[in-house]
Formats: sequence, structure tokens, C-alpha cells
Amino acid sequence: AAVFGALGIHPHHAGEAGDDYERFVENLIAHETKVLAVGECGLDYHYDYAPKLLQKGVFLNQLEIARRVHKPVVLHVREAHADALAIMKDFGDLLFVVHCFTGTYGQAKLFLDLGYHISFSGVITYPPKKNPKAGEPASYDDVVRAMPLERIMADTDAPYLSPVPHRGKRNEPAYVSEIVKKIAEIRGEDLEMIRARLLENALKFFNLSA
Repeated sequence: AAVFGALGIHPHHAGEAGDDYERFVENLIAHETKVLAVGECGLDYHYDYAPKLLQKGVFLNQLEIARRVHKPVVLHVREAHADALAIMKDFGDLLFVVHCFTGTYGQAKLFLDLGYHISFSGVITYPPKKNPKAGEPASYDDVVRAMPLERIMADTDAPYLSPVPHRGKRNEPAYVSEIVKKIAEIRGEDLEMIRARLLENALKFFNLSA
């Protein structure tokens, strides 16, 4: 079956990593042919489920694993863009995609300037926020519209963040079609062209053939 995965330690669980987690994770990634990337890994300062210093160490170690096994990285970064970029600057040889991006265009551009991809989830289908938090746009329309098409990807973040018209239900991978539709709508571009281009972007990023 054409089902693949990424494997890594989410920043929420950085405090649960055992003493031998690096060898364990690297061994799985290196020998499981269905594992195409490291992640999702990164930094999350919104909930602080793990101490920031510990998150940084686990994130750094996973980037070193990605370099050794020659795999791209799926990033989870929330309210921690500056610290994440400070760590990632020494890994210019790796491919990165910032999954479920919820930042501003200014934040996105910091990643784009380094050659990274930006992936959008169901949040782009939601109505504009009346009182957005600091570092979050009221709407993602301007961010989506400004993205270079060759750097865009789409993800569901299932089982969370179900897109409209499925909001309130358990999210499913199939709902990624609604996100792709919204990207085309926001950009005013042909849906079939957007579908083909986003598929091409993902296949290239994860080193897969159609």
C-alpha cells in the first residue's frame, strides 16, 4: 500500500525520551523503508509540556539523526520560530517542511529564505479571527497567496483541525482535498493545476515517484 510515514519525537514528548532514544529512533528510520522523514519534531512553546532547554536538545539530536540517515525533516514549530531557526541554521544541507503552519508571512519568509517548504492545514479554511494572538494573522489568505507555488504543501494534522465543511468532526487524511481546494480558491488559480503541483512538491520532497 502507498502509505508511508515519518518518525520522530514531538516536542510535547521531549521529556519522555529515554536515555537510548537516539539509537532507537535512528535504527528504525534507517531500516524501515516506509519511513521517509524524521519528525514531526521541533519546538512548541505554546503549551510547554516539556522544558524549553530539553525540547531544544531533543530537536537538535533529531536533526543530527536526519543528517546521518539522509532524510528530510517534518517540523512542528509553534510560538518558537526564532529558537527553531537558530538551531536549524547549522543544518543547511537538510530539507525541511514546516507542517501545519500558523504564523505570519514574515515568519514564513524566514523559512522560505532558507529554502524550506510551508505546509498548510485545515486552519486556512476557518473564518478570520476577531482577536488573533500575537504572532498569528487574523486570516491566512495573504500568507497562502504570497507563497511560491513550488514551496507549498498541504497536510491535515489529523485527527485535529478538520477543515470546513468537516469542522467539529474527527479529521481524516482524505480531508486534505478541502485544504487543496482552499489554496486554489485563495490564490485564484486552477484547482487541477494546484493539485498536480502540490503532489509534485510532496513527491519530490519525500523522494517518491508517482
